[in-house]
Amino acid sequence: MAAGLLPITYAAVRWKGSIPLWVGGSILTAILLGTAHYGSLELKVPKQSLLQRFWPVKHPEYYVATLLGIAAVVGLSTWFLLFDLKLQRTGWSIPAAVEYARYVFSYDESARPRFIAMAIQPVLCTVLAGAYLLGGVKRKIGAWTLLLVVGLTCALSATIHPTLLWLSLGALLFAFLCVIGG
Repeated sequence: MAAGLLPITYAAVRWKGSIPLWVGGSILTAILLGTAHYGSLELKVPKQSLLQRFWPVKHPEYYVATLLGIAAVVGLSTWFLLFDLKLQRTGWSIPAAVEYARYVFSYDESARPRFIAMAIQPVLCTVLAGAYLLGGVKRKIGAWTLLLVVGLTCALSATIHPTLLWLSLGALLFAFLCVIGG
């Protein structure tokens, strides 16, 4: 997590305090503090699973939500950078943003699925993180369903960027821990 905060801090200082970078840094700091508080390790309780015996995690759903939240922030910042680099010269406006979005989705037919995946991924990660935080893994069927959707998110993230793939694979591991732990 600290490795994620260092580039944001460097970029915020380098670009003289860009507000979106400070907001992103604040979100990552809040996620770090929430995970540090709620995601403590539990060492003295016996577990049934071999994976849980070697790696006893008290609340894996908080880790899943954290990793999916970070993936959503990365996806949204990618869109922000894409639009900011184009609209910085002309100024931000809704008609200009809509026109540029049409251009992005119609420019190259072969890249259209990647841009569609980039548009779906932050929304899907945010909804999944909310489902994990709101107790969607309390019942076994909910845990299995969310595990399946996190697996689909991994496949979607693989089409976008390796960073998102690794975040989604980490979330998949903790989602599996939710299934075998519940």
